[in-house]
Amino acid sequence: MKRIVTDNPQNNMEVMFNLAYVKDKEVWIRDSGPDGKDCTLVKFTEEICKKNHECNFDDCFPSELTDLADIGDIFMDCSMCGCPIGTAYFIAIQAAELRERLRMYESKGDENI
Repeated sequence: MKRIVTDNPQNNMEVMFNLAYVKDKEVWIRDSGPDGKDCTLVKFTEEICKKNHECNFDDCFPSELTDLADIGDIFMDCSMCGCPIGTAYFIAIQAAELRERLRMYESKGDENI
């Protein structure tokens, strides 16, 4: 069976399965930064909130906020209120974490070859 996890996706299917990934203990989103390069999920979400959200961005995401746990608390409040951006934040975390677990299973398959 062809591997799903790749660090160098070559087609739409591979990009879809590898869009969110973990690097340096943080979730990143492939090709989604303002410059078209990979960016952190926090930066990606910050940009979406600035451009598309009806609430006051500064109230939701204060500039001095850098702790990932605090950021998670803010987006938990958003997602519990039905905010699609807050919900997408957690979906991306889930996708990145599951991708890393799948990578372990796929790697174990290599040991049996």
